[in-house]
Amino acid sequence: MRDEQALFTVELLPKSSTADIRLDDLLEQMQAIRTALRETERFISGGREPSLYLRINDIHKNSPLEATLEAVPEDSEVLSAPPASTSYASTIVRTMSTNLRVISQRRKRPVKVD
Repeated sequence: MRDEQALFTVELLPKSSTADIRLDDLLEQMQAIRTALRETERFISGGREPSLYLRINDIHKNSPLEATLEAVPEDSEVLSAPPASTSYASTIVRTMSTNLRVISQRRKRPVKVD
């Protein structure tokens, strides 16, 4: 069962408005998203090893490129994950998106984030 709250969509933009997105740019931006997820999980879990990975559920190369990602517990089965794990993934994704929104709007890190 897929947890819709662990899904999120990102827009990946080229470095210049007239250029196509380059593979290096795509990988760099995806790595930044992965790092944000891992750091959010580290902060919430109190420093435990990361237990989530990102699965690409959908990708569209329009302008801009959009990817729908899902935070998935490492030990879950492809089709079904334990409810506690999916709830945990949802919490991490919600916290990460809230923190990124605060950074985007206020241009500084949230108060409770190291």
